[in-house]
Amino acid sequence: MRDRPFPSALIPAALPLFFLLVLPVRGGEIPRPAVRLEPEEVAFGEEAVLTVSVSWEGDPSGLVFSRPAPPSCRGLEVTGSTQRSVAYRDGDALRQVREFIFTLRGIEEGPGRVGPVRLTYRRPPEDEEFSLATNPLEVSVVPSRPGSALRLPAAVLLVLAAAVLAAFYILYWVRRYQKKSNELIADYVENLEAEALRELEGARRHRLEGETGKYCEKVRTVLTGYLEKKAAVVGRETAEQSELAGLLPRLDELRFGGTREARGELDEIYRRATAALQSLESDFNPKSAESQE
Repeated sequence: MRDRPFPSALIPAALPLFFLLVLPVRGGEIPRPAVRLEPEEVAFGEEAVLTVSVSWEGDPSGLVFSRPAPPSCRGLEVTGSTQRSVAYRDGDALRQVREFIFTLRGIEEGPGRVGPVRLTYRRPPEDEEFSLATNPLEVSVVPSRPGSALRLPAAVLLVLAAAVLAAFYILYWVRRYQKKSNELIADYVENLEAEALRELEGARRHRLEGETGKYCEKVRTVLTGYLEKKAAVVGRETAEQSELAGLLPRLDELRFGGTREARGELDEIYRRATAALQSLESDFNPKSAESQE
């Protein structure tokens, strides 16, 4: 039996099939994208992770991928993205995996959708550009789970914890300062009467030396200063303080008086001023009154 010659009329029809078989071999392996969403059902306000991956056999530089744009979504929003590369052995072959990871959060309950992610890559050295696209995903955004807490990034939790500690620290020192201030004010108020009594005692030398004008001026200065300090700290006026204030006009009148009656009235003013200050001192500090008894 003789071999029949190959029909020359079939050659043109076989050429396209030949090129389809040869081109993939010359161009290398065509990567196939895979996509997965974890979890597949997203709760309102919570997050899910969308991972798009492509793999090929060879070196990492065999395919050069550009960073893809985030997918368009319905019912969800993209809150972050990252990428990573993994290499592993499959028998004698070395395989490369490139993953593009998007963080999604549910923002509207009901049927949702994650649009296709478009990948662009080059195959060196020709640097001819190719593109791939994943299939869109249908997803459900369900109501938030009862008792589930809003997940916050670790950095936000650290900032909140630091703010709480700082608030407690400031509150501690404010209260300590207030306590110390109150103690200082109490000591200050407690010593006002004692200080005024000592100054009045010192003014008596002008009285003994016959310096009536200096004596009246000194007593008036002591009483005026005491009343101003007391009013600034306490904010209210007692009967004893009113009595002290009533002595001031008479001191002005007696300042230049030299008669025996005037000198006697000065002694009476001194006695009344001393008695009023001692009474105020006893009212503020009961221990002072006990010591005087």
